[in-house]
Amino acid sequence: MKNKSDKKLVKSAVINLLFPLVTVLVMIAVYAIAAAVVGESLVMPKISEIVFAVGALLKSADFYKSLAFTLLRSLGAFAAAFVVGGALGIAASRLKLLQKALAPLMTFLRSVPTMAVIFLLTLWFRSIFAPVIVAFTVLMPIIYSQTTAMLSSLDDGIFEMCKVYKVPKKKVLTKFVLPQTLPQIADFSAGNLSFGVKLVIAGEALAQTADSLGGTLNLANIYIDTARLFAVTLLAVTVCFIVEVAVRAAALPARRWQ
Repeated sequence: MKNKSDKKLVKSAVINLLFPLVTVLVMIAVYAIAAAVVGESLVMPKISEIVFAVGALLKSADFYKSLAFTLLRSLGAFAAAFVVGGALGIAASRLKLLQKALAPLMTFLRSVPTMAVIFLLTLWFRSIFAPVIVAFTVLMPIIYSQTTAMLSSLDDGIFEMCKVYKVPKKKVLTKFVLPQTLPQIADFSAGNLSFGVKLVIAGEALAQTADSLGGTLNLANIYIDTARLFAVTLLAVTVCFIVEVAVRAAALPARRWQ
């Protein structure tokens, strides 16, 4: 039985690795064909030119400085949104009047176009702060909604039973609430943090923030350096992927607790 289980795990791991790899290779092949057909580097640079641009960025100390500042802004925006959105979500789940009072604000923040938020905030705040506020403004209502939905999915009957049998609140928290909520928190935190990096980069590009991935993208666009534009984009996507995988890996203990 153990051998069969091990074989299934290996097979599952191979499939999970193989299919995304095949998809990536197909995407690269399609792009290479399209670039060859277009035949214009300013429009679609060759893969070799993009690889060269990626190598140049990875050898540059300025790139790592920009990456570090972008990640710090992203983490700051996510942390603030997590604390505020989570706290409001917990409070709203316990106080229905507060939930009703916050509903118009959260609906407005979720509905307003992201680009409009970015444009306005980059006009109102300094370029180093605008990307953080942009990401916070978009992420906070998302985290609020996720928190209220997560808490509303908990079984009220178990809470009632715990009250009847006078189960200590600490035990209710550690034996029931946290095992059910932590895996969900880990899941949406991974996606939200990755999304936050994208929002920060977009805000940096429009705000022309110095020492940032967004600023590097903006400069590549100004100088019509398409290969560098592709290279920064690929590295940004890679960073978002690594951030999401890292958060999910860090959350594995929470899944085991479940």
